[in-house]
Amino acid sequence: MAIRKNIRSLTTTEKANFVNACLALKDNNKAGNKWNEFVLIHSQTSTIFTPSNSSRTQPHGGPAFLAWHRYHLHLLELALQQVSGNSNIGVPYWDWTQDTTNPFNAPLWSDDLMGGNGDTSDSSYVVKTGPFRFSQWTIINEAGNPVTYPDNRFTGGLKRRFGNDIGSLPTITEVNNAVWIRNYDDSPYDRTSNNSARNAIEGFINTQLHNRVHRWVGQTMRTSGAPNDPLFYLHHSMIDRMWCRWQSGNGLTAYAPNSGGPFRHNLNDPMLPWDITPNQILNYNNLGYSYDSLR
Repeated sequence: MAIRKNIRSLTTTEKANFVNACLALKDNNKAGNKWNEFVLIHSQTSTIFTPSNSSRTQPHGGPAFLAWHRYHLHLLELALQQVSGNSNIGVPYWDWTQDTTNPFNAPLWSDDLMGGNGDTSDSSYVVKTGPFRFSQWTIINEAGNPVTYPDNRFTGGLKRRFGNDIGSLPTITEVNNAVWIRNYDDSPYDRTSNNSARNAIEGFINTQLHNRVHRWVGQTMRTSGAPNDPLFYLHHSMIDRMWCRWQSGNGLTAYAPNSGGPFRHNLNDPMLPWDITPNQILNYNNLGYSYDSLR
């Protein structure tokens, strides 16, 4: 079983194994780039409204948010294990609550893990450090083509701009306030749901949480193509960990709505683009991973 660990607890070997698996999955010199398939699944389903006259897309703004990303992350983890031949690889989590006081110098920005901020001396804010730096890691748009910039110097380069859009990361108190909400979700099952752990974690109410981290990192992480940045999966490993913690107090089968809710967000509705329902992935123990700690 894969153990998803706090990035601060990773050994040098574990960091190298994870990074090398990401690079192998991305391998820009191979046809059928597997990493890019994950990017396209997220970016394209983010444009499909469920139902068509609502604010919800399949991955965002509705009850299936946590379930959809749990399965997406699970498939990415399996792909990393397969390409590396290492069934012990788990997607580590970035506990951003530990970096609220000094986020610009968080451990994950090291050259042997995520690399750092975009180059602030250049208007493109392209990442030029770490294993996912420009020239080693190419990002794509919704059509599957390398992203271009106005001056064409950094075609396909990953971009970050820390703290520009929002000034701070979420705190542990804000996380606790979200996971202490007893209701998984509540009518009208969208971005306005108030008595909703899902919506509090997703970040359309209260202190934003999930959305806030995307905004703090900025640039690539603020787009529907956010999985272009491997950081996306470390962030969503943390989000899934929050849901696991919520489930530990409210039950592995707790979900809403069971039926009668918005299209593709009910308990037994297949989630695009897979034939998988939220009900099938509620019990994460059946997916072959666990976390080093839920607290």
